[in-house]
Amino acid sequence: DLSITAGAGSVTVTGRLGATRLGGLTINSAGTAQFLDTTANQQAASLTVTSSASTTFSGKLDLTGGVSLAAGAGNVLFLNGLNTGAASTLVNSGTLQIGDNLADSSSINTSVVHTAGSTVLAGTITSPTMTFGVTTLLDDTTLNATSSVNFNNTLSGQHALTISTTGATTFSDVVGGGG
Repeated sequence: DLSITAGAGSVTVTGRLGATRLGGLTINSAGTAQFLDTTANQQAASLTVTSSASTTFSGKLDLTGGVSLAAGAGNVLFLNGLNTGAASTLVNSGTLQIGDNLADSSSINTSVVHTAGSTVLAGTITSPTMTFGVTTLLDDTTLNATSSVNFNNTLSGQHALTISTTGATTFSDVVGGGG
């Protein structure tokens, strides 16, 4: 396991996180936490972020467990995607970003629910059910779900959105516009 407590200080990891899979990664506190390696998947059993202004994974994060983002987790960015093997809790009030270009792919076990903060999406994301608040498409995005996909607030971004689901797709606010 790796636990990071940096107060308001910054933490930068330039090498690969979990060349041999780590146990749980916990960020108790950090101003900014950055995991910069993009040469291979970053690997851990799970991720917990309790308090941070911003946490960024430049390389894809691959977890055998889930992600737990507390309300104080701030902005959390998975720039090359995210894979989880267990349920995740995404209640951070900052931005949640999954992917940064159409080549990224993410597979999130159980449902993705992020309505406390804004969400930025790009690439292909697979999860049984998805519910988002204010959402921006950063690049072309494909959502694959076995149940429903819900946008509970505005959806913006001038990129293609493809939704494949056996359930309902709901847009509860304005769709389209800038971004």
